[in-house]
Amino acid sequence: MPRLNPYKIGFRTIKTAIGMALGIIIAQLLGLDNFSSSAILVVLCIKHTKVHSVQAIASRFVCCTLILIFGSIIFNYFGQHALILGLIVLFFIPLTVVLKVQEGIVTS
Repeated sequence: MPRLNPYKIGFRTIKTAIGMALGIIIAQLLGLDNFSSSAILVVLCIKHTKVHSVQAIASRFVCCTLILIFGSIIFNYFGQHALILGLIVLFFIPLTVVLKVQEGIVTS
């Protein structure tokens, strides 16, 4: 009779589980409304190596900062309309490609 291999939990799974829990706890302590979003970001940022994880985090941070500045200025002057959002995206995506941080586009 063939023997089944026992299930093994990998290090990346452990990092993801701990990171998701810590992300939600920290977001709740900060009083954020959508604290579950922090768990989603953790899942997206955990990569195979530490270097790739840090690169993903840095990319998302740069994109988030850029879109917050860019969006607040544009929306403040032109209002919050679908066409204005399209205009922001039209300029934001090429900017992230030039800065080589396009991995953070979706989360921004």
